[in-house]
Amino acid sequence: MKHVRFFALVCLLILPAMGCAFGTDYVHINNYVPKGSGNSGSGIVVYVAKAQDNRSEPQYVGQKTAGYVALEKELNLSHIVTSSVIACLESEGYKVENPPAPGTPAMNVTNIKVLNTSIDDLWTTPVSGFWTVDANANAKLTFELDDQTGRTAWKKVIGKGNVESSAVGWTPGLFEDSLNGALGKVMDAFHSDIAQSDFKNALLQGSVAAAPVPAQPVPPRTQAAAPTQTAPAASGQTVTASIYVVRSWPSKAFTAKIFATPDGGSLTVFYLKPGATVQDAKGNTITADSISKGSRVQINYETREAGGIFGNTEAKMATAVKVLGR
Repeated sequence: MKHVRFFALVCLLILPAMGCAFGTDYVHINNYVPKGSGNSGSGIVVYVAKAQDNRSEPQYVGQKTAGYVALEKELNLSHIVTSSVIACLESEGYKVENPPAPGTPAMNVTNIKVLNTSIDDLWTTPVSGFWTVDANANAKLTFELDDQTGRTAWKKVIGKGNVESSAVGWTPGLFEDSLNGALGKVMDAFHSDIAQSDFKNALLQGSVAAAPVPAQPVPPRTQAAAPTQTAPAASGQTVTASIYVVRSWPSKAFTAKIFATPDGGSLTVFYLKPGATVQDAKGNTITADSISKGSRVQINYETREAGGIFGNTEAKMATAVKVLGR
């Protein structure tokens, strides 16, 4: 009889864990609520870009014994992180604004700083012990404050972990709690960092103003030409532009991400698709990493509408690049 009772107890502990092992568990990630507030921002403007999800498997946030963990289908992790970053800044007295649109005069103003956030990792896994089941989660985000020249004025890479445990089989919500805990710890650290003087000083540091374009003599015309306006390219169109590279680096999702200034425009981000053709001025194929700051580049790209927390914006998806010179 004792053996029967012991076997029943073991089943009560093991069967719940087995029941969650298959299929996909969907979890809810909460918007971060800052713990406390302050006035370290003193009303200073911070331009906040939408957070970029650079994880290798963005469709999942964890793996089980025989399945995966994913966000509830109506959730968008980039939106959640962006809202959480904004909440932290506003709680410290900073004034948050959308980045100026490309081509607008605001982008040429000295001291424009844009806070970019990269979601590098958010992942949970189960670890079974004899009497407990643990969910171990890790979160890692990179926060980078860039000026309009592509220079990084401030940067923090924050990675935090969180473990949730259950002593009675598998508890529903264990994955969800571990993920929210790990992401919350990252945002706690970010909230603390932006209250420090180094972040505020980076915002107040002067940036290099855009150099004025010297006036060029205009040849006489017998008839004045009608002014022309270039309308923004619609989604799905292919466009060719000559750009000036101010920054470039590889990423997991793309061959490279390039900050550049198109002719007649302002700072724009171009993403080179994996396997994109990159050529130098002589037609030789080179790697995207060799496109250095200061290069003149002719780029063919297709426009794509990408919905976001700040409304629709055009994503520049480059398919081919040719380096014209330095």
